[in-house]
Amino acid sequence: MLTDHNEQVFLPTWRDGQLIFFTNIVNPGSQRLGYFAAAATAAGKTDVTRTGKAPINADQLAFCQKIADDGIALQKFVTAMGAGNLGQFTDAIQAKLPPYPENTSPLIYTCLYLDFLRKYAVDTEIIRMYSNSPVKQRFHTDRSVGIYKTLSARLQSGAAEKLIDADLKQNTKLHGASMMIANLLRECAIVKFDLGKFSEAEDYMLRAAKLHNTADKWRRLADFAQANSDRKKTIEYFLKAVAFGPLPAPAALNLGRCLVEEGDFEQARDYINQAAKVFEKPAKVLMERINAAD
Repeated sequence: MLTDHNEQVFLPTWRDGQLIFFTNIVNPGSQRLGYFAAAATAAGKTDVTRTGKAPINADQLAFCQKIADDGIALQKFVTAMGAGNLGQFTDAIQAKLPPYPENTSPLIYTCLYLDFLRKYAVDTEIIRMYSNSPVKQRFHTDRSVGIYKTLSARLQSGAAEKLIDADLKQNTKLHGASMMIANLLRECAIVKFDLGKFSEAEDYMLRAAKLHNTADKWRRLADFAQANSDRKKTIEYFLKAVAFGPLPAPAALNLGRCLVEEGDFEQARDYINQAAKVFEKPAKVLMERINAAD
C-alpha cells in the first residue's frame, strides 16, 4: 500500500469555489484504494465541516481547518503539485509545506495526492462517457451503482440524481441478483438523502432492505428519520437494526438520546451505557438527565 500502516491523510482540493478534503479509504473486500470527501467548506467560505462520506475525528477536522485558514501556504502547495516546475515541485516536498501532516512521509503524501488526481481525472472521463450514452445502453445494475457511488463520494449528488432519475425512469424493472439490486437502491437512497429529499430516500432504502435485509440499511433509515426530525421513526429503525446485533457506538448514543427524549428511560439506559465506552461525556449528560427524572 502507499501509506505507512494505512493511516488516513487529508488531501485539499478546490472545486467551484469550495475547498474539499478527500481522504484515502481502502475497500476491505477488494483492497482497492479509493478517495472520499471527508470534509468541505461551502463555496467561498472557510469554515470546514464534516460531509458524512468518510470518517474524520475532531483532531483531523481541526487540522483541515488549519489548512483552510492558511490560504497562502495551501496555494503554494497546490501550485507546486500542478505547475510542471520540477524544481518547485521537489522543493515543496523537501520543505514539507502545509498541508503535509507532521507524522506522514512527504513522499507518501505527495504520491497519494497525485494518485488521487489521476483517479479523479479517470473517474471524470468514465462518468462523462456514461452520461453521454443512451440510457438503455449505459444502464446496468452493477455498473451504474459504481457511477452513483463515485459522484456521491465526490459531493456531486446533484449530478448523480439526474442520472438516477433518467436511468430508473426507463428501467422500471431491475434485473440481476437481489443483492445487486439492493445495493443500487441503497445508493439511490443515499443520493436522495444528500439532497434533503427524505421521503424519496426512505422509499429507496426500504425497497433495498426488502431485497437484502441488513443492519446497515436500518441504521441509514434511522439517520434519514433523525435528519427529518422524526424521532419515533428514528427509534423504530434503530431497533430494527438492533435485531442484527449491537449498534455501533454513535448509533447507540443517538438511539439512547431519542429514547430519553421520548421518556423511555429504562430502555435508554442500555444504549447509553453501551455508547459510554466511546462517548463518555455525552453519555454522562444523558444518564444525569435520567437520574434526575427518576
